[in-house]
Amino acid sequence: MKRILAIFTITLALFTPGKAQTVHQKDRWGAKLFYFDGNTMRQKDRWGEKLLFYDAGANTIRMKDRWGEKLLYFDGETVYQVDRWGAKLLYFDGTTIRMKDRWGEKLYYIDGNTLRLKDRWGDPVFYFDFMPARWQIICAIMI
Repeated sequence: MKRILAIFTITLALFTPGKAQTVHQKDRWGAKLFYFDGNTMRQKDRWGEKLLFYDAGANTIRMKDRWGEKLLYFDGETVYQVDRWGAKLLYFDGTTIRMKDRWGEKLYYIDGNTLRLKDRWGDPVFYFDFMPARWQIICAIMI
């Protein structure tokens, strides 16, 4: 019984995906653009320069690390510049990302792991190796 438990534990540790994921250009064979490691977005891979940091408690995206300058704030559907009183930038309408609010122009469409222009027939822009959270999509778009 102990042997089975040990084998199961080792197998689980080896094949469980980590939190670090890569974002590719257009499709899974495209150039590596960004790398997400926890709440940090890096350039290309885990040794790349820190670009952005997601502060989950305050729903803000900051430059480089948790002490960096505030860039974006989002309240679940709407993305604002700097804080909640800033200018509206993006609006999440289900799988569609629009400009400013729900009546804004369609900019992107989330098609599973692929982010496309305007609608589901649009050209692919980014491919995520994982199912991205909204903050990760915002970071990839706004950089």
